[in-house]
Amino acid sequence: MSLWGDYVKEKYNKYMIEDENGFLIYYLIPQNKELYVEDIYIVPEHRKLGAYKTFLKKLEPIFCQNECEKLSCSVFLYSNKPEESIAWILKLGFKISHITDNKIIYFICNKEDYYNHEH
Repeated sequence: MSLWGDYVKEKYNKYMIEDENGFLIYYLIPQNKELYVEDIYIVPEHRKLGAYKTFLKKLEPIFCQNECEKLSCSVFLYSNKPEESIAWILKLGFKISHITDNKIIYFICNKEDYYNHEH
């Protein structure tokens, strides 16, 4: 893990998966049996080549070990190209959970959908 990954874990109790394609930051919400993907970044030259799916595959053992029942994430509508993120998330089988007043869309994927969807 990089120094940034160590910092994220120590300061925020969040975890990072990283490789030459990019990184994914997540944390666990044990009381909800939930794994929340906070951020994912793929270097531009590896986008649309399956790197996103590879990172989600790396979450599977963590999802199982922590007996999670749902995987969640969100998109800030004022971020760069939110429509691309939303389309990608929906394509992976996530459903819209709710939208907040401050323009954040939350997505959820239940355990059955996570394992039954090709990602």
